[in-house]
Amino acid sequence: MIFLYLLLAHFLADFVLQPEKLVRWKQRQWSGIAVHGLVHLGISFVLLAVYLPNMGVLAAILLVAAAHFLIDWLKILYERGAKKFIGPFLADQAAHIAVLALSAYALGDVPLSMTWGPIAWLYTDFSVVVGLCLLLGVTYVYELTLFQIHRTKTSKYKPNFKAMGRRTVIAAAAYGLFLFFGAYEIVAFGA
Repeated sequence: MIFLYLLLAHFLADFVLQPEKLVRWKQRQWSGIAVHGLVHLGISFVLLAVYLPNMGVLAAILLVAAAHFLIDWLKILYERGAKKFIGPFLADQAAHIAVLALSAYALGDVPLSMTWGPIAWLYTDFSVVVGLCLLLGVTYVYELTLFQIHRTKTSKYKPNFKAMGRRTVIAAAAYGLFLFFGAYEIVAFGA
C-alpha cells in the first residue's frame, strides 16, 4: 500500500505541482531542484503522515526526496546537450519509480498509526488510491509525456485541459465499471 501513496505523492509533486516557472528555475539553478525536492518531501510527508512516527517511513520519505533531487540534477545535466527529450524524461521517471518501489519494498507492511478521522477511508480502501493514481496518470502524466515527445529547447508546456478532461471521463467510467462488476476484489484478493 505504501508504494501507491509514494506514487500518488510523486504524481502530484512531479506533474501537478511543478509549474513551468519551477521547471525553468530547475534548469538554471540547483536551488530550483532543491525547492522541487522539498515539494516532494512535503507531499510525501502529508500523504504518509498516518504511518508516522514509524522511523522507517520517515527515513523512506527523506530518501525519496534526496534521490529525487539527485535524479533530477542528473537529468538536467544530460538534457543540456540533448536534442530529443523523451529518452531522458522516461529514464528520469523510471528511476523515480524504482526508488519508490525499493523504498516501499524495504518498508514491507507497515501498520497505520492513525485509523480514525475524516480521511481514514483513504488509507483503508485500496481502490481509492488506485483511482487517484489512475486519474493523474491519464491526465497530467500522459499529457506531459506527449509534450516530451515533441519538445524542443524552446518549447513551453501548455496542457490541453480539454483532452485531459475527456481522458478523465473515459478512465473514470472504465474504473467505475471495473469496481461495479467486482473485478477489483478478484484482482486484489484473488477470489
